Amino acid sequence: MKKVFLDTSYWIALINRKDPFHVQVIQKLKSLKSVHRLRFITTDEVLMELLTFFSSPGSNMRLGTAEMVYDILNDPSIEVIP
Repeated sequence: MKKVFLDTSYWIALINRKDPFHVQVIQKLKSLKSVHRLRFITTDEVLMELLTFFSSPGSNMRLGTAEMVYDILNDPSIEVIP
């Protein structure tokens, strides 16, 4: 099984459409989803950094990011390492 580590910069670029790597991240994610037996890995620390990064832009961004982290924690294709 192939494993791909998703760091904070990945999640930021995925969420933030103004990030210079947003389009690349979307394209790469689409290509990776076609790979069989692929496991995404991230950590609690990465998710905390993500929440911290988006903590000040406004309540909608904070809420959206918190919901995304909830989805990440409940996604069976993503392993979150404590």
